[in-house]
Amino acid sequence: MRTSHSRRKLTLLFKGAVTIGLIGILLYIVDWDRAAELVNRGLTKIIIVAPVLFLVGLAVAAWRWRIILTNVGVSISYRQTYMGYLFGAFYNVFLPGVIGGDVVRVTYCKLWAQCPLGTATATVLLERVFGVLALMLIACFTYMCFPPTLSALLTVEGTSFVLLLAGCGMLLIFITLIGRHVWIGWLLKKDKIASNQFIPSVLRTLNVLDLRTLGTSVVLSALYQTVWIFTTFYISRAIGLFVPIHVFFSILPLVYLVTVLPVSLGGLGVREGTFVLLLAQFGVMASDAVTLSFLEYLSRIVIAGFGGLVYFFSGLPGKKALLRSAR
Repeated sequence: MRTSHSRRKLTLLFKGAVTIGLIGILLYIVDWDRAAELVNRGLTKIIIVAPVLFLVGLAVAAWRWRIILTNVGVSISYRQTYMGYLFGAFYNVFLPGVIGGDVVRVTYCKLWAQCPLGTATATVLLERVFGVLALMLIACFTYMCFPPTLSALLTVEGTSFVLLLAGCGMLLIFITLIGRHVWIGWLLKKDKIASNQFIPSVLRTLNVLDLRTLGTSVVLSALYQTVWIFTTFYISRAIGLFVPIHVFFSILPLVYLVTVLPVSLGGLGVREGTFVLLLAQFGVMASDAVTLSFLEYLSRIVIAGFGGLVYFFSGLPGKKALLRSAR
């Protein structure tokens, strides 16, 4: 137990050091006069409109989560799943935990919907899978409609190969999900897995989802990601960066995939650095890209703050247990 606690502290310290280092580099390359000019152009619009758009996105995500939970027999209201997302957003930004807000949602579901731990974990993991699949679909569709965007990102020939590789990856995911009954049944017969209490619960949860729920979840995931991408595009226009919207649909899926790597706190620094590298391929100055990314993050902080207020004044039981589980 003590070893596990020490490992968590070391991981947290490592992430903190990486975050501070990356942020320091990014702040160094910012043209502060130029950044101040961009912020003054659209800060009021951003603070008012962007958080509302993010709340709409969370509403779609909460709908997806409720559909999945309902399909596996968990009785939970849409209000509860939405609050779960708000709590997760608060944790992601304000609390320096080792794991993201997903663990808060798992614990929240377990405490207030009496959902088995394995089932709650499985639904959240599935949301992640559907989110990645939706981003791959969005990116591939954008690259097929606007081939120069992929060429600009690669800076070399080989766009057809990348599209083929991405298509094969999506096809593999689809086959894995559709044929899940076969490989899940095979895994459940394995002694090492069968003797475990948690893994079989996760596998059985995935096994009982019907194809309609899987399809609906992917569609809602694509809608959720589209809202997020459009919000970032709106922020760019508010500060006077006239980058075509299809550029954001081509690069933000890549930004998300890099951000989920557990190397910094909340992806901070990694997200901005990736933004700088990718937008540079489309003629955006590094300082402008950093400013745009930080303003997008500022909008998330507003949502997280709102989620924190809802959390502290909700009157729901088990708050201390929820926070302990996330540390």
